[in-house]
Amino acid sequence: DLDTAIATGTVKWYDIEKGYGFVYEDNANRDVFLHSADIQEPEPKVLYEGHRVSFEVEDSDRGPRAVTVTVITGTERPDEDEPTLAEFDGEDDEEGEPED
Repeated sequence: DLDTAIATGTVKWYDIEKGYGFVYEDNANRDVFLHSADIQEPEPKVLYEGHRVSFEVEDSDRGPRAVTVTVITGTERPDEDEPTLAEFDGEDDEEGEPED
């Protein structure tokens, strides 16, 4: 008897090459295993640290596992030439960049 309530959380880390990672479940205050096979959107099945996702939690022999995973925010792939948030040193440098 599975608990099929939809949970939300934030991707803590995700290894693109290995196809798995962990998401921090908001309401349960725990880390939940995440496998690329369980990602519904986006295609290709790639997640980045900080993505907000919705998912269902199933119990597996190794602990809670996120299934039916869908990205809520952060579906854009970070630009390879732009520093990621983790690489910024806190300075806000958006001057002179026209917005479309």
